[in-house]
Amino acid sequence: MTQPLDQNESRRANGPGRPSAGRERSVDRGEGRRAWPARTLGLEQRELKPVFVAAACFFLLLFSYFIIRPIRDEMGVAGGIRNLKWLWLGTLCVMLAAHPVYAWLVGRVPRRRFVPLLYRFFGANLAVFFGLLMLAPPAWEMWIGRAFYVWTSVFNLFAVTVFWSLMSDGFTREQAKRVFGVLAVGGTLGALAGSAFTKWVAGTYAGPGTIHELHAWLMLGSVVLLEASAFCMVWLTRRFGMA
Repeated sequence: MTQPLDQNESRRANGPGRPSAGRERSVDRGEGRRAWPARTLGLEQRELKPVFVAAACFFLLLFSYFIIRPIRDEMGVAGGIRNLKWLWLGTLCVMLAAHPVYAWLVGRVPRRRFVPLLYRFFGANLAVFFGLLMLAPPAWEMWIGRAFYVWTSVFNLFAVTVFWSLMSDGFTREQAKRVFGVLAVGGTLGALAGSAFTKWVAGTYAGPGTIHELHAWLMLGSVVLLEASAFCMVWLTRRFGMA
């Protein structure tokens, strides 16, 4: 006789938001009267909460990245346009070196733990850059900018990749047809919000300090957003047993 799935296995088999057997009857009664957000988004009622949290996570992640992307570009060209080719080469080398480590960790650490830890690791890196910009002597600024350019490019690649990897594991193929478009909208809104926020801050900043102080405080804001994204991911995986 086939053994019944345990709770976590059942969640993985059916995707997040699937009700337990004891709640199936009450859910069935509610299927005919889905709330308007679920109807508008083309989702099932039980999918609404996990999709909303996942979209919020992606929103915060891209909000965080698009705050610091203009900083990356400005700091990257500070050493001259002719040196950009070396920054691109450095980015390629770091990605090639980091990928085997990433693959090794993914194979040994459950994604529900790995993704929040990765986001917090990147947040800690940003905190280090914040400290360097605030405390390092001016002679270091060019090298800090070059390191930040390479780091930001690597951060963007891995942070977005692991998000979609977890979503692919957490939602079934049938759910993905309904869900992934909503998640993409959340990310797009985060990108727009991050760009608009940075533009607004840069346009209204009138302090006597250097531009590097503005960069540093924007980095700190990005750290806060990354931590919020990691918190959403932890809640999502614990509440719905994703990955």
